[in-house]
Amino acid sequence: MELEEAIQTLKDFAKYGRYYSNNTEHHMKTAINTVLNELDVLKFKYQARKDRTDTIIKKQEKMIELMSKHIRADDIDEDICQYQGICNEYECEECIKQYFEKKEGK
Repeated sequence: MELEEAIQTLKDFAKYGRYYSNNTEHHMKTAINTVLNELDVLKFKYQARKDRTDTIIKKQEKMIELMSKHIRADDIDEDICQYQGICNEYECEECIKQYFEKKEGK
């Protein structure tokens, strides 16, 4: 049974109830299994896409961390920490991260 047919069968059953003539027990079970199989496929695709997205985000976070360490090592961070106004240090990776997050958000 095709997915569209299965969905229509279930819609008809919801609308007309058990008295709808084409909805035999076997027909209903087939429709339900078709829809459940499609849900499993969609769930797998969603999880794969989510995993790829999570991997990209982790790589970006690592890149930001490395850039912050590099900026701090080059002593460029003094102005950034003063600009952020959240600490009194001059070698603060958190200030550097927040500075660029704010810049990116604009």
